[in-house]
Amino acid sequence: MYLPHTLYEMEPYLCLGSGTLALTQLELAVGRLAGALIILAGGYILMLRYQARSKKRQRTGSKPPPARRR
Repeated sequence: MYLPHTLYEMEPYLCLGSGTLALTQLELAVGRLAGALIILAGGYILMLRYQARSKKRQRTGSKPPPARRR
């Protein structure tokens, strides 16, 4: 599945935000459970990306790239 770079980078934060919104706004237990699972998924994505990027930097011996400017 192809995602534009911006959307790909925003995905975990969108999960964290939408999960938090679901957790706080939904009254049903199923809705709150879904919100908690979405938050966990967003955190897991962030953790995996951090680990992969750290390993890549260690292999190449390079510094992280500078922030992209528009």
